[in-house]
Amino acid sequence: MSRPQDVPILRRAISVLDLLASRGSLTAKALAMELGLPASTCYRILGTLADARWLRRDELGAYHVSIGLAMLGSLAPKVNLVVAQLGEPLRDLATRTRLTAKATLREGAEWVMIARHEHPRDVLVSQRPGARGPISSGSVGIALLSLETDSDITGILRVERAAGAFAARPASSVIPSVRLCRTRGYAVDAAQTHPAIHAVSIPLEGRVLGTTGALTVFGLPHELPAKVPKDVLAALRAAQAEITHRLTSAGAMNAPEQTAAPGKRRPAKTAGKPIRANPSWG
Repeated sequence: MSRPQDVPILRRAISVLDLLASRGSLTAKALAMELGLPASTCYRILGTLADARWLRRDELGAYHVSIGLAMLGSLAPKVNLVVAQLGEPLRDLATRTRLTAKATLREGAEWVMIARHEHPRDVLVSQRPGARGPISSGSVGIALLSLETDSDITGILRVERAAGAFAARPASSVIPSVRLCRTRGYAVDAAQTHPAIHAVSIPLEGRVLGTTGALTVFGLPHELPAKVPKDVLAALRAAQAEITHRLTSAGAMNAPEQTAAPGKRRPAKTAGKPIRANPSWG
């Protein structure tokens, strides 16, 4: 029952969030029908909440509650658990490589950084947790996409273009990079995304908070050569194995999907052997 001080559009927005939280995902049409909202009103609410990063729209047009709302809702404990498990491995990774280390998740057609650790040095290359960018950019985006099927990647990139992402790359450019990442186990961005930054990323095996994840180290060109040193790759793989163990033990990571058809998700490799990754900094 409404009260005189209620704000009708806000109450409708809350009803949209409540329904999505209970159902997991719904299209705009389904939301409008179930809530009895005019389609135009529903689209405005969804657009506003998506712009605020509280919702995300997937490749099929369905809306989901976003990680951006996590700290305000039921996802907060899960996000905090994941971040807590990442702390020590990221610190060790930064110490071993003398580079900035970060962990990133895919959220729709974007990557979002959830944790990072910087190794002290004269010039810091820094991003705050919560920083995000288009999924087709940098080694981190390629690493995240390497865990998806080629058909899913095409749909994700279509959403990215529709959102007007800056410098979005076409599938014809991204998919070859993804396939290279699957083959060699890591992605490199040698100043392609940022003229002063080199980065190397490796995907996490398994799903974290229902999505794909990646580890990245990045720094200035004299700190991280374009031909990635073996010790940097070894440090990344060791961190990947440690994080997989920690998140799986904590119940925050699902096992990777075991499919090997061309363009499909590949089987996991054992620790110490090449792991999928790709080129981009993020």
